[in-house]
Amino acid sequence: AAGVSGLAGWGAPAVAADYLKVIGDHIDASKGKVEVTFAKWSVIKASFDPANLEGGTAELSIDPTSLSSGIPDRDAHLQSPDFLDVAKFATVTVKVDNVKKAGDKSYSADATLSLHGVEKKLAITFDVVASTADSVTVKTAVPFNRLDFSIAGVQDKVKPELTLEAVLTLKKS
Repeated sequence: AAGVSGLAGWGAPAVAADYLKVIGDHIDASKGKVEVTFAKWSVIKASFDPANLEGGTAELSIDPTSLSSGIPDRDAHLQSPDFLDVAKFATVTVKVDNVKKAGDKSYSADATLSLHGVEKKLAITFDVVASTADSVTVKTAVPFNRLDFSIAGVQDKVKPELTLEAVLTLKKS
């Protein structure tokens, strides 16, 4: 099995259904946060021991055309060449490795993010929120700067510092 799709979900996790979203702040603080959810993503492969994730690896694929902010005009603008340019960069990938135990259910790892034609390694942390004999559900919040991925934006109204938030169920493949 190739893993779990963001659309399908899996089993009955102890937390809310799996999700993957990016959160940013408007430059004009009075406008509040911007939350963009990605409906289509999948686990390409995952190799780990659910009882001890150290040394585990995973690879995810995210479909940027599946983004939704709740405002169709904003979604179209985010998908345009002004931002993500989904016609040219149709897939976002995340490769996780170098997983190390950081606490009882906490881990650190490296995540190589390939976004908008740029590949960059990010230090991440995550917590295990549920597990079975062949799967694990993790929760993470990863800060990153979109300017590092050449996503500047025309008529930009959102700060460059973003946070990827996710609850993901990974099944061993």
